[in-house]
Amino acid sequence: MYVGGSTLVVVIIGAFLISKQSSVEIPEEFSAARDQGAIIASRVVSSYRDSLTNLQFIAELDRAHEWDEALRIVRAELNRGDFIRADVIQLSSQLERMARLLTDIQPERARLMATEAISSEVALMSRLLSYNALLVQFFETLQQKFEGSLPNADEAMQALLVKINEEVQAINVFNERFQQAFAEFDRIVGNK
Repeated sequence: MYVGGSTLVVVIIGAFLISKQSSVEIPEEFSAARDQGAIIASRVVSSYRDSLTNLQFIAELDRAHEWDEALRIVRAELNRGDFIRADVIQLSSQLERMARLLTDIQPERARLMATEAISSEVALMSRLLSYNALLVQFFETLQQKFEGSLPNADEAMQALLVKINEEVQAINVFNERFQQAFAEFDRIVGNK
């Protein structure tokens, strides 16, 4: 009888520990920061997409020798670069909020995936800031070209394009890691 009782206690304690370990706890602030970060990231992606569309339009204007219009669009893109940088900084504050709450996430595997996702996103943001700085340099070089103050602008733009493409490749790698980690996180916690 005594052995059976101790076995029952072990089973009850084991069941309690298993249920406690497998319970899902995601702080509301973590989810809110994640949602806000997604909105900001979407705005950044949209801005970059618009910049690339304008870059194609600028190239068409350049070929048509419509430099005044091209210069007007270049100046608008330089202003956009400031807004994008501000958005990336806002995104970092959302990641900071999420990082502060990592220890409150259960189960542990979900916490590990969230940590991996946030780490990838921090690396991605660093690359986004570099990409943005290079894109701004590219538009400044275009501006100098259209103003006639930089005779070798095409060479400078080619060198910048190589660097921009390297940043894009790195951004895509970190974004893929971020997406995969949060997909696994969502699978673990039963989201989506």
